Amino acid sequence: MKIVINVHNRRSTTSMQKSIEMVMSLKRSKPENDYELLCTSDKNRFFIKKENLNGISIIQFPDFLWGKLRQGIDLYNSLSRILYLFKNSNFDIIHSIDTRPVVFLSSAFSKFILKKPLVLGWWDFSGKDGISEQKFGKIYSLTFGILEYKIDRFLRKTSDVNLVVSSGMLKEIQKINPKASNHLIRVGANDDSKSLKFNFQNLNKFNYILYCGALSNTEKKFIIETSEYLKDSDIKFVIAGTGIHNKSPNIINLGFVEKFKDVLSLIKFAKFCILPLENTNHNNLRWPSKISDYCKYGKMVVSTPLDQIAQIDEKFYLLSKAHSPKSFGNAIIKACKLNDDEINRFEIQSKFFFNNHLSNDMIGRKINKIYKSLLI
Repeated sequence: MKIVINVHNRRSTTSMQKSIEMVMSLKRSKPENDYELLCTSDKNRFFIKKENLNGISIIQFPDFLWGKLRQGIDLYNSLSRILYLFKNSNFDIIHSIDTRPVVFLSSAFSKFILKKPLVLGWWDFSGKDGISEQKFGKIYSLTFGILEYKIDRFLRKTSDVNLVVSSGMLKEIQKINPKASNHLIRVGANDDSKSLKFNFQNLNKFNYILYCGALSNTEKKFIIETSEYLKDSDIKFVIAGTGIHNKSPNIINLGFVEKFKDVLSLIKFAKFCILPLENTNHNNLRWPSKISDYCKYGKMVVSTPLDQIAQIDEKFYLLSKAHSPKSFGNAIIKACKLNDDEINRFEIQSKFFFNNHLSNDMIGRKINKIYKSLLI
């Protein structure tokens, strides 16, 4: 069996790394299968680049845009994928993740022209208050975002299988496409080597709390206001992966951390981790993938009150009572006052949740069974 996994992400991004590790877990589960992962090149504008990584093929497609503008919207990238799939049509299933234009067009070609079964992953919520509005603003959301939303829903109505990452998305997809085979499978955690070195000697003296990943401008403001509320405490926020330009003595802004293993080491050695996410449809419906990495290292999580977290039975988290800097700050103070035994109980639940729901190998076995069912 040969499966093509189709994502819009650039080769060097964290999201792409999660896709790679998902595909590697598929390969470990079924080594006799062939897996090919399509993504966007970081720099190439004209040529396709192929690489082999631990038995999986990674195909990087050129894009006429540059840097962070390579967000899966380039027509040349789309046409390159379509031509590649046409020339290499000896695959059995296409598994596409989300529906940015480069993924939508190549998925639709595969589904309707090549007549291949379509497995469609839903990792980010689109529509009003969705990922497009958060990333590109309301002007995009009210113009091209409307078209993207309609495209997304069209493809989801016609897919053979839908894999969603949250219970909220599962309810949505069962309304959109009740005839498909719909499954809840969360995004797993990034793998790492057995030992992680801590390369941030300037942080050794701090018992810090951590957030890693992207933040909207509203969420950056929320962090700043929370730090101002806690300005008289010795609590240190370490923020990695996003830029917060603020002179608060409570915030240590690392910005983009080049080596992802360094990000993982920040998680491993933090006192606990935070999710300062705003109250939007997007955040309440999707699965915050940071949780997967937090739980891999058995971390307690302090979060704003998000629906998808409140539904989890394993109590590895503390939720603030409201979406306000004061309420979130009070939840952080409460967590900091816990003794070692109390924190350990949260950490045990965190590890338990990871082992039962977020292990890549378990996820790989589940998805391979779904692939097999399509070809019976």
